[in-house]
Amino acid sequence: MLGIEIKWEKDFVVLTQTHLIESTYHSHSTIHSKLGKTSLLSNLELFKHTKEPNDEYPKTVYQALVGSLLFRARMTRPEIVIHVNLLGRMTENLSAANLLAARKVLEYLYSSRQEGIILKKPSNLALEVYADASYDGPESRSQTGVMTILGRQPIG
Repeated sequence: MLGIEIKWEKDFVVLTQTHLIESTYHSHSTIHSKLGKTSLLSNLELFKHTKEPNDEYPKTVYQALVGSLLFRARMTRPEIVIHVNLLGRMTENLSAANLLAARKVLEYLYSSRQEGIILKKPSNLALEVYADASYDGPESRSQTGVMTILGRQPIG
């Protein structure tokens, strides 16, 4: 279903996108990362807007990669959603640093491609909804977010 692998266990279900992540990684293998072995969160400085243009890769390659990352973030990998959000802000003014940051997020997904969302059998079906908003200032856009939890599992 939409590239999501479903593994049924006795008391839980695991949702992953292993094959989709692998195919995306291999299709964008021409973007070489020079970042080395660092964690995903330590590279947030790469998401800053820079004025240096990137002539090596067309904008459409970057947009396709960010769109692919967004799909994975929304379906089975919510831990990368803030990174993909920041990358998405740079689709019109692409720089080499932004392209490397997108590649680093893809490398993180590839290195942890077996991970996903675990849906456990709930003891109760309590519905919880959380909302948050950020008004970052005159140079930035406002952001809002909503998380819905059913039986202690995120559902949207």
